[in-house]
Amino acid sequence: MSQEPKGTLYYVDGSPFARLIRVLVREWTYPTTEVKLPFPLPDDFFDLSPLGQVPVLRTKEKVLFPTAAIASHLSEATGQKPYDTQLLAALLSWADSLVAAFYQEWAGLVPVPKKNALGFDPATCNLERVGPFLDWVAQRIDPKTPGAPEFALGCILNWVDSRRPIDCKHPEVITELIRRLGDRASFQETVPAPWSAD
Repeated sequence: MSQEPKGTLYYVDGSPFARLIRVLVREWTYPTTEVKLPFPLPDDFFDLSPLGQVPVLRTKEKVLFPTAAIASHLSEATGQKPYDTQLLAALLSWADSLVAAFYQEWAGLVPVPKKNALGFDPATCNLERVGPFLDWVAQRIDPKTPGAPEFALGCILNWVDSRRPIDCKHPEVITELIRRLGDRASFQETVPAPWSAD
Protein backbone atom coordinates (compact mmCIF):
# COMPACT_ATOMS: atom_id res chain seq x y z
CA MET A 1 0.00 0.00 0.00
CA SER A 2 2.03 2.94 -1.27
CA GLN A 3 -0.84 5.47 -1.28
CA GLU A 4 -1.17 8.19 1.33
CA PRO A 5 -2.80 6.67 4.46
CA LYS A 6 -6.48 7.58 4.88
CA GLY A 7 -6.50 6.70 8.56
CA THR A 8 -4.79 5.09 11.52
CA LEU A 9 -5.89 1.61 12.52
CA TYR A 10 -5.30 0.55 16.11
CA TYR A 11 -5.21 -3.21 16.68
CA VAL A 12 -4.10 -6.03 18.96
CA ASP A 13 -2.30 -8.85 17.19
CA GLY A 14 -4.54 -11.68 18.40
CA SER A 15 -7.94 -10.01 17.97
CA PRO A 16 -10.12 -11.61 15.27
CA PHE A 17 -12.09 -8.36 15.04
CA ALA A 18 -8.97 -6.29 14.40
CA ARG A 19 -7.70 -8.89 11.96
CA LEU A 20 -10.92 -8.59 9.97
CA ILE A 21 -10.36 -4.86 9.52
CA ARG A 22 -6.69 -5.43 8.66
CA VAL A 23 -7.85 -7.89 6.00
CA LEU A 24 -10.46 -5.50 4.64
CA VAL A 25 -8.06 -2.56 4.27
CA ARG A 26 -5.86 -4.85 2.16
CA GLU A 27 -8.65 -6.45 0.16
CA TRP A 28 -10.43 -3.16 -0.51
CA THR A 29 -7.29 -1.01 -0.91
CA TYR A 30 -7.87 1.47 1.89
CA PRO A 31 -4.36 2.51 2.93
CA THR A 32 -3.86 2.91 6.66
CA THR A 33 -1.13 3.32 9.18
CA GLU A 34 -1.41 0.34 11.51
CA VAL A 35 -0.57 0.76 15.19
CA LYS A 36 -0.10 -2.48 17.12
CA LEU A 37 -1.09 -2.18 20.78
CA PRO A 38 -0.21 -4.40 23.75
CA PHE A 39 -2.77 -6.59 25.46
CA PRO A 40 -4.25 -5.82 27.92
CA LEU A 41 -4.80 -2.41 26.39
CA PRO A 42 -3.26 0.63 28.11
CA ASP A 43 -5.58 2.71 30.29
CA ASP A 44 -5.31 5.75 28.02
CA PHE A 45 -6.83 3.77 25.14
CA PHE A 46 -10.23 4.56 26.69
CA ASP A 47 -9.60 8.16 25.63
CA LEU A 48 -9.78 6.95 22.03
CA SER A 49 -12.52 4.36 22.45
CA PRO A 50 -14.90 4.31 25.43
CA LEU A 51 -15.44 0.59 24.77
CA GLY A 52 -11.76 -0.07 25.38
CA GLN A 53 -11.73 -2.55 22.50
CA VAL A 54 -9.99 -2.90 19.16
CA PRO A 55 -10.18 -2.27 16.31
CA VAL A 56 -10.41 1.51 16.16
CA LEU A 57 -9.97 3.48 12.93
CA ARG A 58 -9.12 7.16 13.24
CA THR A 59 -9.67 9.16 10.05
CA LYS A 60 -9.30 12.90 9.52
CA GLU A 61 -13.02 13.33 10.19
CA LYS A 62 -13.84 10.84 12.95
CA VAL A 63 -12.93 7.94 15.20
CA LEU A 64 -14.71 4.75 14.18
CA PHE A 65 -15.63 1.71 16.29
CA PRO A 66 -16.89 -0.99 16.78
CA THR A 67 -15.91 -3.44 14.04
CA ALA A 68 -19.18 -3.31 12.07
CA ALA A 69 -19.04 0.49 11.86
CA ILE A 70 -15.48 0.36 10.53
CA ALA A 71 -16.40 -2.30 7.95
CA SER A 72 -19.34 -0.19 6.79
CA HIS A 73 -17.11 2.89 6.44
CA LEU A 74 -14.48 0.95 4.48
CA SER A 75 -17.11 -0.55 2.18
CA GLU A 76 -18.62 2.84 1.41
CA ALA A 77 -15.26 4.59 1.04
CA THR A 78 -13.97 2.01 -1.43
CA GLY A 79 -17.18 1.45 -3.40
CA GLN A 80 -17.69 -2.21 -2.53
CA LYS A 81 -20.78 -4.12 -3.54
CA PRO A 82 -23.34 -4.35 -0.70
CA TYR A 83 -22.90 -7.25 1.69
CA ASP A 84 -25.27 -9.01 4.07
CA THR A 85 -25.16 -6.75 7.12
CA GLN A 86 -27.29 -9.15 9.18
CA LEU A 87 -24.83 -11.95 8.51
CA LEU A 88 -21.87 -9.77 9.48
CA ALA A 89 -23.63 -8.57 12.65
CA ALA A 90 -24.50 -12.17 13.60
CA LEU A 91 -20.91 -13.32 13.02
CA LEU A 92 -19.47 -10.51 15.15
CA SER A 93 -22.00 -11.20 17.93
CA TRP A 94 -21.13 -14.90 17.77
CA ALA A 95 -17.43 -14.08 18.00
CA ASP A 96 -18.14 -11.92 21.07
CA SER A 97 -19.83 -14.89 22.74
CA LEU A 98 -16.87 -17.16 21.90
CA VAL A 99 -14.37 -14.63 23.26
CA ALA A 100 -16.41 -14.38 26.47
CA ALA A 101 -16.59 -18.17 26.80
CA PHE A 102 -12.86 -18.62 26.20
CA TYR A 103 -11.87 -15.78 28.56
CA GLN A 104 -14.07 -17.32 31.25
CA GLU A 105 -12.28 -20.63 30.78
CA TRP A 106 -8.76 -19.12 30.60
CA ALA A 107 -9.40 -17.03 33.70
CA GLY A 108 -10.41 -20.16 35.62
CA LEU A 109 -13.93 -18.86 36.21
CA VAL A 110 -16.27 -21.81 36.53
CA PRO A 111 -19.66 -22.18 38.21
CA VAL A 112 -19.18 -22.29 41.96
CA PRO A 113 -20.72 -24.98 44.20
CA LYS A 114 -23.46 -22.67 45.46
CA LYS A 115 -26.78 -22.50 43.60
CA ASN A 116 -26.48 -21.29 40.03
CA ALA A 117 -29.25 -18.69 39.68
CA LEU A 118 -29.17 -19.00 35.88
CA GLY A 119 -29.49 -22.77 35.86
CA PHE A 120 -26.80 -23.13 33.17
CA ASP A 121 -23.16 -22.28 32.51
CA PRO A 122 -23.04 -19.39 30.00
CA ALA A 123 -19.71 -20.49 28.50
CA THR A 124 -20.99 -24.01 27.84
CA CYS A 125 -24.21 -22.63 26.40
CA ASN A 126 -22.27 -20.37 24.00
CA LEU A 127 -20.11 -23.26 22.79
CA GLU A 128 -23.13 -25.53 22.27
CA ARG A 129 -24.47 -23.03 19.72
CA VAL A 130 -21.48 -23.35 17.40
CA GLY A 131 -22.76 -26.22 15.23
CA PRO A 132 -26.28 -24.87 14.61
CA PHE A 133 -24.93 -21.38 14.00
CA LEU A 134 -22.38 -22.56 11.44
CA ASP A 135 -25.12 -24.54 9.66
CA TRP A 136 -27.10 -21.29 9.38
CA VAL A 137 -24.02 -19.37 8.18
CA ALA A 138 -23.18 -22.04 5.58
CA GLN A 139 -26.43 -21.32 3.75
CA ARG A 140 -25.55 -17.63 3.40
CA ILE A 141 -21.89 -17.42 2.39
CA ASP A 142 -20.18 -17.46 -1.00
CA PRO A 143 -16.63 -18.88 -0.86
CA LYS A 144 -15.91 -17.85 -4.46
CA THR A 145 -16.61 -14.12 -4.09
CA PRO A 146 -15.98 -13.27 -0.43
CA GLY A 147 -17.18 -10.04 1.12
CA ALA A 148 -17.06 -8.70 4.65
CA PRO A 149 -19.05 -11.59 6.21
CA GLU A 150 -16.89 -14.26 4.58
CA PHE A 151 -13.70 -12.49 5.63
CA ALA A 152 -15.10 -12.18 9.16
CA LEU A 153 -15.91 -15.88 9.31
CA GLY A 154 -12.40 -16.73 8.18
CA CYS A 155 -10.82 -14.48 10.82
CA ILE A 156 -13.04 -15.85 13.58
CA LEU A 157 -12.49 -19.52 12.72
CA ASN A 158 -8.74 -19.00 12.32
CA TRP A 159 -8.75 -17.40 15.77
CA VAL A 160 -10.73 -20.30 17.27
CA ASP A 161 -8.42 -22.88 15.70
CA SER A 162 -5.31 -21.11 17.00
CA ARG A 163 -6.64 -20.27 20.47
CA ARG A 164 -9.00 -23.00 21.59
CA PRO A 165 -10.16 -25.45 18.90
CA ILE A 166 -13.78 -26.54 19.15
CA ASP A 167 -14.78 -30.11 18.35
CA CYS A 168 -17.23 -29.28 15.59
CA LYS A 169 -17.24 -30.38 11.96
CA HIS A 170 -17.58 -27.43 9.60
CA PRO A 171 -20.04 -27.65 6.70
CA GLU A 172 -18.18 -28.26 3.42
CA VAL A 173 -18.82 -24.76 2.08
CA ILE A 174 -17.12 -23.28 5.16
CA THR A 175 -14.15 -25.63 4.80
CA GLU A 176 -13.83 -24.51 1.17
CA LEU A 177 -14.00 -20.85 2.21
CA ILE A 178 -11.25 -21.26 4.83
CA ARG A 179 -9.03 -23.00 2.27
CA ARG A 180 -9.55 -20.24 -0.29
CA LEU A 181 -8.99 -17.44 2.23
CA GLY A 182 -5.75 -19.04 3.41
CA ASP A 183 -4.32 -18.53 -0.08
CA ARG A 184 -5.00 -14.79 -0.09
CA ALA A 185 -2.21 -12.30 0.65
CA SER A 186 -4.48 -10.39 3.06
CA PHE A 187 -4.76 -13.46 5.29
CA GLN A 188 -1.11 -14.44 4.98
CA GLU A 189 0.03 -10.91 5.92
CA THR A 190 -2.18 -10.75 9.04
CA VAL A 191 -1.54 -14.13 10.68
CA PRO A 192 -1.26 -13.47 14.44
CA ALA A 193 1.73 -14.62 16.44
CA PRO A 194 1.38 -18.04 18.11
CA TRP A 195 -0.30 -17.96 21.51
CA SER A 196 -1.09 -20.34 24.34
CA ALA A 197 -3.22 -20.03 27.48
CA ASP A 198 -0.54 -21.93 29.42
